[in-house]
Amino acid sequence: MGSGKAYGEPMVLDESLPCPLGGTAGWGFSQGAPNITNDDELAAQLTGFLGQFLEVFSELKGNNLYLTGESYAGFYVPYIANWIYEHPGLDLSLKGIWIADPSLSYDVVQQDIPALRFAQANKNLFPFNSTFWATLQTISDRCGYTDYLDNFVTYPPKGQLPLPVATNGTFSTTAACRMHSPIQRAIGLYDAFFFFDISVYINAATGRGGNDQSIPSTLSVLPNVIEKSVRTVIVHGLADFILVAEGTRIAIQNMTWGGAQGFQTPIESENFLVKNMGVYGNMHIERGLAYVEFYFSGHMTPQFVPWAAFNTMSYLLGHQDSPSS
Repeated sequence: MGSGKAYGEPMVLDESLPCPLGGTAGWGFSQGAPNITNDDELAAQLTGFLGQFLEVFSELKGNNLYLTGESYAGFYVPYIANWIYEHPGLDLSLKGIWIADPSLSYDVVQQDIPALRFAQANKNLFPFNSTFWATLQTISDRCGYTDYLDNFVTYPPKGQLPLPVATNGTFSTTAACRMHSPIQRAIGLYDAFFFFDISVYINAATGRGGNDQSIPSTLSVLPNVIEKSVRTVIVHGLADFILVAEGTRIAIQNMTWGGAQGFQTPIESENFLVKNMGVYGNMHIERGLAYVEFYFSGHMTPQFVPWAAFNTMSYLLGHQDSPSS
């Protein structure tokens, strides 16, 4: 692809994460202990760092800024962007954000609701016996997953999308309705993911490690970021089972921005192209938000489909009129 400097000056920020195996060392190269409880506080700290950075590298002042990230950056990036928009003073001009396979809503939305449909659509990768398939189907029917997408994910939406009965009036899946983790365990992948306490947050009451207290971005800050950005891009790999693309569709259809809820017209299939390579996925753009689903990609889209990811990044930066080439 050539030098990234043809498109801008990339800056990679390393986050200090507590070591999941104990001790004082953390993951990453940054030093320090967590002292925040939510992503507004995280955004304030990062923006403060950027201000100090610009005092050292003053030649960068006044440049355009684009924020990007993947996975839990579905929280980080929108909150950082929103903080910058709502607290003027940083000597950079924020133009937009790009987030890949992002965490945008509650786990029940992006994991449990779409998990069985994903497994059924990829039965060659999920070689379960009929008894286990029947057990999963029973859970899906009882917990409100089976018809959820067909009933509620419409274009345009018919109203706010409800959480399924699986949450029992909360924002978390009850133990009896967990669908995503049992499927992971059944194919022996559960331990392959990072299920450690690597929180960058503290519990304000105890001072020990805690959970992020932020509201998911589609239900809080992301609408404002879309409205104030030139372009916002969300991409998702269709082979991702860590966070499932159909769950991202649910999150988008439950989000209100630009005077309307969700996409007003359906996401077309096979309309995202990569030059000289052919069809690489599905794409839809409305009211400043571009959403692209990649074929052939799991959770880490720039790694799995670099040219496709590059196209969407080029679109973010204004070098293409469409993510598709």
